[in-house]
Amino acid sequence: MEDTGIKIEHRDGVCWITIDRPKRLNAVDTSMLRVIHAEQLRLMDDPDAPHVVVFSGSGKAFCAGADLNHIEAIKADPFAYRGFLNALRDVIEGFERLPQPVIASVRGVALAGGFELMLGCDIIIAAKSAMVGDQHTQRGFVPGGGSSQRIPRWLSRPQARDLLLTGRWLSADEAYGLGLVSRVAEDDELDQDVTALALELASRKWPAMRRMKELARLAEELPLSDGLDVEIRTCLEHGREGGVLDGIEGFKRGVRSTAEGYSKDR
Repeated sequence: MEDTGIKIEHRDGVCWITIDRPKRLNAVDTSMLRVIHAEQLRLMDDPDAPHVVVFSGSGKAFCAGADLNHIEAIKADPFAYRGFLNALRDVIEGFERLPQPVIASVRGVALAGGFELMLGCDIIIAAKSAMVGDQHTQRGFVPGGGSSQRIPRWLSRPQARDLLLTGRWLSADEAYGLGLVSRVAEDDELDQDVTALALELASRKWPAMRRMKELARLAEELPLSDGLDVEIRTCLEHGREGGVLDGIEGFKRGVRSTAEGYSKDR
């Protein structure tokens, strides 16, 4: 089997996508990005596809960004260089637009393009010792994977410009404090925590999960009034397909469980 630098496995209702170039700190080239995007397209088109995606890097790093040897080889060809940037954008937007929730499991470093790939995921769990950062200006580059546009939309103006202009490293705890990662796990518990969350989400009702991700994505794109209209239409559609009955029963179970736990605590 051809070694693409990307491992893909469907197991336990989860699609596990792993960048597998540990000796290169999981730096990516155009062909690797196209392999990931091809899998994203399959996940979108296959009704029997897993309902959760976990994206990670093998070894001691999440992703060190672009393979600089690859960039050096193609930089003189504007068509090839643009092809790399388009492939990177396709993967990041692909994760954002997948119906499946995408969990990033971040160990070691996530820098430059690797940082941008991380930001395309829905839930980002970082190991305590992980270090993340845009890093482009430190190396004399300009980002091509969206960080200059996403970060100012997510953070305050001073925070965003600090990160982009300095390109400084962030610890996992600092990234969590800024809202750039969802959770921080102890180093030796990262895999366990990611797997537990992936399996939990895979067990949830798929129509509700799919619609919730779509609504959350639209919230970043639509004015509030338009988004509220879409939410109501989606809720009504969900109800017509039987989702309301599932939801009512789920809430009943949740209320009973909460009440029982509250009584025991008292």
